[in-house]
Amino acid sequence: MKKPGIVLLAGVIILALLAGCSLSRLNINFSDGVFLKLTYYPAGECPVYELFKTHAEFSSDGTVRIYCDGFREEFIDEYPEEIIQLSKDDINEIKDAVRENDILSLREDISSKSLDGDYYYLTVYTEEVEHRTGGLNVTDKSFLEVKDLACEMVEDEFNMVRALTLNIQEKGYTEMYNTD
Repeated sequence: MKKPGIVLLAGVIILALLAGCSLSRLNINFSDGVFLKLTYYPAGECPVYELFKTHAEFSSDGTVRIYCDGFREEFIDEYPEEIIQLSKDDINEIKDAVRENDILSLREDISSKSLDGDYYYLTVYTEEVEHRTGGLNVTDKSFLEVKDLACEMVEDEFNMVRALTLNIQEKGYTEMYNTD
Protein backbone atom coordinates (compact mmCIF):
# COMPACT_ATOMS: atom_id res chain seq x y z
CA MET A 1 0.00 0.00 0.00
CA LYS A 2 2.88 2.34 0.74
CA LYS A 3 4.60 1.67 -2.61
CA PRO A 4 1.78 3.04 -4.83
CA GLY A 5 1.57 6.13 -2.63
CA ILE A 6 5.31 6.73 -2.85
CA VAL A 7 5.31 6.16 -6.62
CA LEU A 8 2.36 8.55 -7.01
CA LEU A 9 4.07 11.19 -4.86
CA ALA A 10 7.34 10.81 -6.82
CA GLY A 11 5.41 11.13 -10.10
CA VAL A 12 3.67 14.30 -8.93
CA ILE A 13 6.98 15.82 -7.82
CA ILE A 14 8.63 14.99 -11.16
CA LEU A 15 5.71 16.50 -13.10
CA ALA A 16 5.84 19.64 -10.96
CA LEU A 17 9.57 19.98 -11.57
CA LEU A 18 9.17 19.49 -15.31
CA ALA A 19 6.34 22.00 -15.47
CA GLY A 20 8.34 24.48 -13.41
CA CYS A 21 11.41 24.11 -15.62
CA SER A 22 9.47 24.58 -18.83
CA LEU A 23 7.67 27.63 -17.50
CA SER A 24 10.79 29.26 -16.07
CA ARG A 25 12.20 30.09 -19.49
CA LEU A 26 8.95 31.82 -20.41
CA ASN A 27 9.01 34.01 -17.30
CA ILE A 28 12.38 35.68 -17.81
CA ASN A 29 12.57 39.08 -16.15
CA PHE A 30 14.83 40.94 -18.55
CA SER A 31 16.88 43.88 -17.33
CA ASP A 32 15.23 47.29 -17.74
CA GLY A 33 18.37 48.58 -19.46
CA VAL A 34 20.45 46.43 -21.82
CA PHE A 35 18.88 42.97 -22.02
CA LEU A 36 20.90 41.49 -24.89
CA LYS A 37 24.39 42.06 -26.25
CA LEU A 38 25.44 40.61 -29.60
CA THR A 39 29.21 40.37 -30.08
CA TYR A 40 31.07 39.60 -33.31
CA TYR A 41 34.80 38.90 -33.62
CA PRO A 42 36.47 37.78 -36.87
CA ALA A 43 38.51 34.60 -37.03
CA GLY A 44 40.83 33.07 -39.56
CA GLU A 45 43.35 34.76 -41.75
CA CYS A 46 42.74 38.49 -41.74
CA PRO A 47 44.86 41.61 -41.33
CA VAL A 48 45.64 42.74 -37.79
CA TYR A 49 43.57 45.91 -38.28
CA GLU A 50 40.42 43.76 -38.63
CA LEU A 51 40.92 42.09 -35.25
CA PHE A 52 38.47 43.87 -32.97
CA LYS A 53 35.04 43.16 -31.51
CA THR A 54 31.80 44.73 -32.69
CA HIS A 55 28.85 44.85 -30.30
CA ALA A 56 25.15 45.67 -30.51
CA GLU A 57 23.50 46.30 -27.12
CA PHE A 58 19.71 46.00 -27.20
CA SER A 59 17.83 47.87 -24.46
CA SER A 60 14.29 47.28 -23.27
CA ASP A 61 13.29 50.82 -24.32
CA GLY A 62 14.19 50.01 -27.95
CA THR A 63 17.57 51.75 -27.98
CA VAL A 64 20.39 49.83 -29.66
CA ARG A 65 23.99 50.96 -29.21
CA ILE A 66 26.49 49.67 -31.77
CA TYR A 67 30.21 50.09 -31.07
CA CYS A 68 33.61 48.43 -31.35
CA ASP A 69 36.32 47.62 -28.80
CA GLY A 70 39.09 45.13 -28.10
CA PHE A 71 41.67 46.85 -30.29
CA ARG A 72 45.28 45.71 -30.24
CA GLU A 73 46.23 49.35 -30.88
CA GLU A 74 44.02 52.42 -30.43
CA PHE A 75 44.62 55.26 -32.87
CA ILE A 76 41.97 57.80 -31.82
CA ASP A 77 40.30 58.73 -28.53
CA GLU A 78 36.69 58.05 -29.53
CA TYR A 79 35.72 55.44 -32.06
CA PRO A 80 32.48 55.61 -34.06
CA GLU A 81 29.31 54.36 -32.47
CA GLU A 82 25.73 54.41 -33.63
CA ILE A 83 22.56 54.55 -31.59
CA ILE A 84 19.32 53.52 -33.24
CA GLN A 85 15.76 53.05 -32.07
CA LEU A 86 13.83 49.83 -32.68
CA SER A 87 10.09 49.51 -32.28
CA LYS A 88 8.51 47.94 -29.21
CA ASP A 89 7.38 45.08 -31.49
CA ASP A 90 10.97 44.43 -32.62
CA ILE A 91 12.21 44.38 -29.02
CA ASN A 92 9.41 42.01 -28.00
CA GLU A 93 10.24 39.77 -30.97
CA ILE A 94 13.86 39.48 -29.78
CA LYS A 95 12.80 38.84 -26.18
CA ASP A 96 10.33 36.18 -27.33
CA ALA A 97 13.07 34.52 -29.42
CA VAL A 98 15.40 34.44 -26.39
CA ARG A 99 12.63 32.78 -24.35
CA GLU A 100 11.43 30.34 -27.01
CA ASN A 101 14.96 29.23 -27.89
CA ASP A 102 15.88 28.86 -24.22
CA ILE A 103 19.14 30.79 -24.63
CA LEU A 104 19.69 30.82 -20.86
CA SER A 105 20.09 27.01 -20.92
CA LEU A 106 22.94 27.00 -23.47
CA ARG A 107 26.50 26.36 -22.28
CA GLU A 108 28.96 29.25 -22.33
CA ASP A 109 31.06 27.75 -25.15
CA ILE A 110 29.02 26.18 -27.94
CA SER A 111 31.71 26.40 -30.62
CA SER A 112 31.56 23.83 -33.38
CA LYS A 113 34.49 21.55 -34.12
CA SER A 114 35.03 23.33 -37.42
CA LEU A 115 37.60 26.11 -37.28
CA ASP A 116 35.96 27.99 -40.15
CA GLY A 117 33.76 30.99 -39.53
CA ASP A 118 33.77 33.76 -36.96
CA TYR A 119 33.07 34.20 -33.26
CA TYR A 120 29.58 35.26 -32.19
CA TYR A 121 28.33 35.65 -28.64
CA LEU A 122 24.98 36.50 -27.08
CA THR A 123 24.91 37.88 -23.55
CA VAL A 124 21.46 37.96 -21.93
CA TYR A 125 20.92 40.27 -18.96
CA THR A 126 18.05 39.50 -16.60
CA GLU A 127 17.21 40.91 -13.19
CA GLU A 128 18.84 37.82 -11.67
CA VAL A 129 21.71 36.77 -13.93
CA GLU A 130 24.01 37.63 -16.80
CA HIS A 131 24.40 34.67 -19.18
CA ARG A 132 26.89 34.56 -22.08
CA THR A 133 26.86 31.88 -24.76
CA GLY A 134 28.45 31.46 -28.18
CA GLY A 135 31.80 30.72 -29.73
CA LEU A 136 33.53 29.95 -33.01
CA ASN A 137 31.33 28.93 -35.94
CA VAL A 138 28.34 28.11 -33.75
CA THR A 139 25.88 25.68 -35.36
CA ASP A 140 23.31 25.44 -32.53
CA LYS A 141 19.92 26.19 -34.13
CA SER A 142 18.52 27.96 -31.06
CA PHE A 143 21.53 30.26 -30.84
CA LEU A 144 21.50 30.96 -34.59
CA GLU A 145 17.81 31.86 -34.58
CA VAL A 146 18.32 34.59 -31.97
CA LYS A 147 21.67 35.74 -33.39
CA ASP A 148 20.30 35.97 -36.94
CA LEU A 149 17.20 37.88 -35.79
CA ALA A 150 19.29 40.40 -33.83
CA CYS A 151 21.78 40.78 -36.70
CA GLU A 152 19.02 41.31 -39.22
CA MET A 153 17.49 44.15 -37.20
CA VAL A 154 20.74 46.15 -37.01
CA GLU A 155 22.64 44.86 -40.05
CA ASP A 156 23.17 48.15 -41.91
CA GLU A 157 24.26 50.13 -38.85
CA PHE A 158 26.40 47.24 -37.56
CA ASN A 159 28.24 46.99 -40.88
CA MET A 160 28.62 50.78 -41.12
CA VAL A 161 30.20 51.12 -37.65
CA ARG A 162 32.49 48.18 -38.34
CA ALA A 163 33.55 49.63 -41.73
CA LEU A 164 34.26 53.09 -40.27
CA THR A 165 36.28 51.55 -37.46
CA LEU A 166 38.10 49.27 -39.89
CA ASN A 167 39.18 52.30 -41.95
CA ILE A 168 40.52 54.04 -38.82
CA GLN A 169 42.45 50.93 -37.79
CA GLU A 170 43.86 50.30 -41.26
CA LYS A 171 45.03 53.92 -41.57
CA GLY A 172 46.53 53.82 -38.07
CA TYR A 173 48.51 50.65 -38.71
CA THR A 174 49.63 51.92 -42.12
CA GLU A 175 50.96 55.14 -40.57
CA MET A 176 52.50 53.28 -37.63
CA TYR A 177 54.48 50.91 -39.84
CA ASN A 178 55.18 53.29 -42.73
CA THR A 179 58.94 53.62 -42.99
CA ASP A 180 58.99 56.41 -45.59
